[in-house]
Amino acid sequence: MMLNHARGGSPAVFNFVIKNFGVAGLFVLPFVGLTMEKSWYDTAMCLRGIDPTQVAEDRKGEGFPSGGHSLPSLSLVPLREHPITLRDIVPAALLAKRE
Repeated sequence: MMLNHARGGSPAVFNFVIKNFGVAGLFVLPFVGLTMEKSWYDTAMCLRGIDPTQVAEDRKGEGFPSGGHSLPSLSLVPLREHPITLRDIVPAALLAKRE
């Protein structure tokens, strides 16, 4: 993030938001960022086969900041029954043992 800022990324984002949505758009920017972060996190959990809306027994009663389970899931993929593995991504020929 600091590298992006150093390369001029922050002014570019702010100028885009102000130009297209006005100054009021700057107030929406943090919520958009948090929504995107939750979407990526929920998607990663669903790919690993972990339900992001389920609460573990030893973590009952926890609230902010660890209360993401009480929000709806923003996952881009459905919950997998089995976690994604390297064999799901890489062709089997590349993972075969060579003699």
